[in-house]
Amino acid sequence: MKRLIHKIQIALTNLFLIFGVIGCTNRKSIVFANTEAKVNVPFYYSRNGHMISQVIIQHDTLLFMVDTGMGKSIISSHVKSEDTGQRAEVSDILGFRKKLKKVILKKINWGDVQISGFSFGEYNIPEKKITGIIGADILRHFYVKIDNAGQNIELTLKPAVLEMEGMKVPFIFNKNAIQISASVAEYKTDFLIDTGCNLDLLLDSASYNSMQPNNTESMWPQTANSLFSKANIKNQDTAYFSISDFSLGNKVFSYASTTYMRKITRNLIGTIFLRRFQSVAIDYENKNLYFKLPPDVSIMKFSDHNIKAVPFSFLEVLYMRINSLGLEFKDNPRSFVLDAMEVGDQIDPLQIGDTLVGINEFLFEQNLLNKLNGNGNNFILMDSFGDQQKLVSDIFHKRAKAEFHFLKNGQLFSVDKIRKYKLTPSPVAGYGFSDKYKNNGFYAVSFDSLKSQKMSSFSICIPWSTLSGQEIELSYYKDGNKQKLSNKPDNRVDNIN
Repeated sequence: MKRLIHKIQIALTNLFLIFGVIGCTNRKSIVFANTEAKVNVPFYYSRNGHMISQVIIQHDTLLFMVDTGMGKSIISSHVKSEDTGQRAEVSDILGFRKKLKKVILKKINWGDVQISGFSFGEYNIPEKKITGIIGADILRHFYVKIDNAGQNIELTLKPAVLEMEGMKVPFIFNKNAIQISASVAEYKTDFLIDTGCNLDLLLDSASYNSMQPNNTESMWPQTANSLFSKANIKNQDTAYFSISDFSLGNKVFSYASTTYMRKITRNLIGTIFLRRFQSVAIDYENKNLYFKLPPDVSIMKFSDHNIKAVPFSFLEVLYMRINSLGLEFKDNPRSFVLDAMEVGDQIDPLQIGDTLVGINEFLFEQNLLNKLNGNGNNFILMDSFGDQQKLVSDIFHKRAKAEFHFLKNGQLFSVDKIRKYKLTPSPVAGYGFSDKYKNNGFYAVSFDSLKSQKMSSFSICIPWSTLSGQEIELSYYKDGNKQKLSNKPDNRVDNIN
């Protein structure tokens, strides 16, 4: 009898060990390398404004988006994971919902942090090169500081080692996302802090209809893209842009670009707004945000209006949508496809999805050139895609007008466009971070390279004259030699090192 009891005890012990090991493999854990109290994880802003950071899974280095507005972290199906047999319902920025397979990643290394046993929704992300999303379900386990100047995300489990600086704003949780109260054009409402949104402010219909914008709105039919939508003509929406004052905490931020789309069901603060700040810290435990503005830099003072809260990422939205040529293209392999266009001009029969075949005197295809020049025209061939990209950039960032060519029903269709001047007065200058990732003629000081006021090594740009409303020239001294900068289109200097 005793022997039988002993065998049962051994069997139960073995069974406990088996289930204990299985349980441990799926147990959540966060381990900092070398028992460090804080780690700095590098990140960068992609061309479309998303926060991108490297993650290592099974010795493979992958790119992940960091998204404070995504309640559930996402992983692509080609990454080896453990199926839980469960489903997780996830919604995207446009409110599209999907029930995703819920999987466990045994271990991921994010910088010098090892994250184990967390569940992910399995989904193949449409954006190229992005394998997954680090969502709020993981982020809320840390104290987080987004250091825009240093291009680092500071992570810690010990709040005492993270410097919480700047304007303090309390928040509440909306599922896992951060929700704050703020006012746009004197209309008070709730916003989610969403680093997955690459705009300034994105509003739902109730908020947009209740606010009082500072200027006439600009309407743009465009493809409505989100995590679970497909970019096609059937998914078109109209984006309404206007400029408004935005009140957050005890500060008013002028010239906030407010966007409304019919399919949006919640108000979002995106990365363009967040990049106004030197840093944004998130105290998930005590439910507080900290927004720190960078110091003023005297070299950027071009007028009596000190618009210190305008980043150069905002100037891009302003340039491309508010004061614009009225068209916007996206790069397809070796071509430019019309992605959005402003309402107001009679440009039928143009449609979103049409391909640009030339600008001004240049055409992009030999066969089209042969056909058209035989009819008495005098076009010039530009068949190098690199040269075409340079031409398109030059037109949109330096010129006040252009003629765009499309092929419609076998015939050349051309439309003349003149740059709009909708914002008066417009921002004269602004700061920004990570200007090395863009060379679009927007103007910023790189604060991480501005040591004191010596200006021994820095990058500076000046806004084009349509933004400032006038041509501006600036002089300064570098290494004892007088330097000149100008925002005149033909004298533009992008970077000084």
